[in-house]
Amino acid sequence: IYKLDRQLQVLDSWGHPGDGDGELNSPRGLAIYRHYGQMLTLEKQCAQYLWIGADLKNIQFSRVDDPVIGPKLRLDYLLTERSWVDAWVEDKDGVKLATLLRHRLQKQGGQSLFWNGDLDTGFRIQSGAYQLVFHVEATYSSATYVVKEVRRKFTVK
Repeated sequence: IYKLDRQLQVLDSWGHPGDGDGELNSPRGLAIYRHYGQMLTLEKQCAQYLWIGADLKNIQFSRVDDPVIGPKLRLDYLLTERSWVDAWVEDKDGVKLATLLRHRLQKQGGQSLFWNGDLDTGFRIQSGAYQLVFHVEATYSSATYVVKEVRRKFTVK
């Protein structure tokens, strides 16, 4: 099962042939309830319920050298739904050091975020191990019930 945007670009996919959880055996029909991100798959011998909520995938880190302010971190990622997004950087102990996005509404599809390494205190990030944290909430009525949290470790040298 593929989820496409209006330009028919693949945003997400689910299932593959088989008899286990998340696998599809002779699917016969789909029922979708858009307002809550729910999908029911009817199969030859059973039915499966999927919650197709907001998700963040394919996070890519890269360095961008800006001639004016120096190096920046570029984060590219894919949102499977129009979503409210928060993003921040934590140290290895889980202490929040830098806010990158604060409850920003972003459209589905590919997104990019740049960070110059400044912390919320005004100082620059030092060498060490850190963690990037994203919180993604759907914009429909189930948003308060389901929040996707994605964490990725990274190192500053």
